[in-house]
Formats: sequence, structure tokens, C-alpha cells
Amino acid sequence: MTFREYLRSLLEKAADFQVVDFTVDGEDAVQKALALKPDLSRLRLCDAADG
Repeated sequence: MTFREYLRSLLEKAADFQVVDFTVDGEDAVQKALALKPDLSRLRLCDAADG
């Protein structure tokens, strides 16, 4: 199980959470946030050295 799958399963067990999407990079995250208007967004920030 990947971390994304684990996080999705954990959050969806809570009655008030629904995971609507995952993104591949920062630009994708901004586009999806503008389109989906989530109440909560979890972002992993890293620099180019982190990959």
C-alpha cells in the first residue's frame, strides 16, 4: 500500500472527509484547487534537491 492509498483510506474512514483527488506537481495542485475548491488541502513541499 502506498502512502497515498494509506492516507486516502485513513481519511475516508472519518465521516466528514472525502478525498477528491491527488496531484503530480505544484502547478497541477493549483489548477485542481481552483477547480475543486476543497475545504482542506494537504501539500508536500520540497525543493529540487528532494526530487
